[in-house]
Amino acid sequence: MMENHPSLAQTKDRNGLLPHHLAAQHNAPADVLEKIIELYPDACDVQCGAKGFTPLHFAVEANLPTPKVKALIKAS
Repeated sequence: MMENHPSLAQTKDRNGLLPHHLAAQHNAPADVLEKIIELYPDACDVQCGAKGFTPLHFAVEANLPTPKVKALIKAS
């Protein structure tokens, strides 16, 4: 869906979270996370939610596998 509508990567949900944050928080498949990062890499530095977390914060809190964490660090 995002390939046809890349602007969705910049759309926040009702809680103010971007797809990057949600993908990290819910351990999305690596290819999904990589595609979201590709579409909107600047979101990796955006702080959202009540705690002001970046996607990397969510990834660490969710104990994501190292390759996913590295992808977020590289994009930051």
